[in-house]
Amino acid sequence: MPLEQLEQKGFSHGLLYCLQPQRIRLPPLRERIADIGLLLQHFNEMACQKLGRDYLALPHDLASRLEHYAFPGNIAELKSLTFTAAGISNGQELSLAPFFKALEQTQLLLHSERITFPANLPTIREITEQLIHDALIRTNNNQSAAAKLLGITQSALSRRLGNAGISKETGT
Repeated sequence: MPLEQLEQKGFSHGLLYCLQPQRIRLPPLRERIADIGLLLQHFNEMACQKLGRDYLALPHDLASRLEHYAFPGNIAELKSLTFTAAGISNGQELSLAPFFKALEQTQLLLHSERITFPANLPTIREITEQLIHDALIRTNNNQSAAAKLLGITQSALSRRLGNAGISKETGT
């Protein structure tokens, strides 16, 4: 609606500027762990009401266990987990099964992605050279593909190959 029409309807310039969109940064749930317990309680109440159930008690340490979970799905994931737990609960307490499954998957990822090093730690240069060497082997010496695997540009890989003294043809 043009400014003139808004003014005719009694809107002042000051009010119009106040109503302009504002940017609000809402950090992800993993950065607001103090909110987990309150949101868990809220979603539990919502789920029980929607499912027509009596209120389900929250397990006493559930919120503290979830403080270490990254919540890749953010608040929607917590809501979904809570509704699933309320739906499968048999007793008077919220089921832990969906939460344990999510936490278990996170632990599996942490353990599977963890790199172990020998007793004598390699230098950053040695690690970089080994990563480049392995990437080139995995991609059959395709520098563009190797760069993509390493999360760098092809020109950055070429520079590193030159600086590290690694042969561009053989990766050694």
